[in-house]
Amino acid sequence: MLEWVSKKHRDQKHKDEQEALLKNSLAEKVQRFQSSHNSENIGYTELTINGKRLRVFREHITIPALSPITQANPG
Repeated sequence: MLEWVSKKHRDQKHKDEQEALLKNSLAEKVQRFQSSHNSENIGYTELTINGKRLRVFREHITIPALSPITQANPG
């Protein structure tokens, strides 16, 4: 019985160590990704409307209605 409890404890400890290692590895990868990309763009979306590039907060994108697209050279 005592051996079973000891093995269970070792297995849980090993699992916890592996989980901590994976969390640290993921945190390092996210840190490298953010430093290699422009961190000012995180949380923003870039749109191009009528040839103009706009950078807006993702939460602030609202499109109430769209007008129909007209062709520059009809017919």
